[in-house]
Amino acid sequence: MRHNYLLLILLFVLQIACTNNTTATEEEEKKFAIEGQTENGFEDGSYCAEVSYYNAKTGTTNKYTLKVDVDYNKVEKIYFGNGGWLDSDHMTPKELDSDGECKLFSDAGAQYWVKITGRSCSHYDDFTAEDINSGITMEQCAYKINMTEQEITDYESRFNKKRTDPYTEEMCELLKNYMQKRRQLLSESEAFEREVDEGYIQGVYRKGEGDYYYCHHAIVKKYGQFYLLEGISSQACTMGLMQFDHTTSQWQEVLVKENPQYMDLKVFKMRVISYGATKEELLSQIEMICGK
Repeated sequence: MRHNYLLLILLFVLQIACTNNTTATEEEEKKFAIEGQTENGFEDGSYCAEVSYYNAKTGTTNKYTLKVDVDYNKVEKIYFGNGGWLDSDHMTPKELDSDGECKLFSDAGAQYWVKITGRSCSHYDDFTAEDINSGITMEQCAYKINMTEQEITDYESRFNKKRTDPYTEEMCELLKNYMQKRRQLLSESEAFEREVDEGYIQGVYRKGEGDYYYCHHAIVKKYGQFYLLEGISSQACTMGLMQFDHTTSQWQEVLVKENPQYMDLKVFKMRVISYGATKEELLSQIEMICGK
């Protein structure tokens, strides 16, 4: 009888022990459901993760299965399927919570939600590192800085670029600076061309002694037409750009800019005495007036 009593006690104790061991195992499995997870967080090493990506600048949103590196329970590096990666040089590592999740921000403004799923993946998705390599295309950058269709086409041809080429914010800023300088140069060039079109001295012809010129003429091209102007005897007209009224033969004060880069103007007293389709036609008239 006593033997049976002791046997019952032993069976009861064993049952309690097995029950406690099963409960502990279930709690441990429930607590560390993700491979590599411990009481102190995730072990150092590589993991498979679901990575949700959002770029506020382009509105791009995607979800990928990617490989990540964990160090001291922080996501230190995200690998992309195309061979690129995002590491601590371009983002601040964040600590994983008890669910294996964290949110990262890149220095290009992109956001990454990382969720650890285990030590390994059956596959990894291809993903271009948009926040490092671009975030925007050349075309998006061009529209952002208000380039015209003609400017974009000229830029593609000049530098062998494509509208779909990825651009970083730094590259976009360089393109912006380039376009500002190019537009300035073109504006200055167009202004200079207008000045030339409005009057460019083709030659100055003088005969005389000392400061007295009995023959003083200038041939000026304006709007495609050549004009012969006569100057007063005491002034020596210089070469350069000339502003004058070609519609009158009266004496007038003409303005001459010797250097297109400066606003220094000289004033001369002259009048239009003839015009022609060619410079040679007016040269022959000067020879008739002044003699060879």
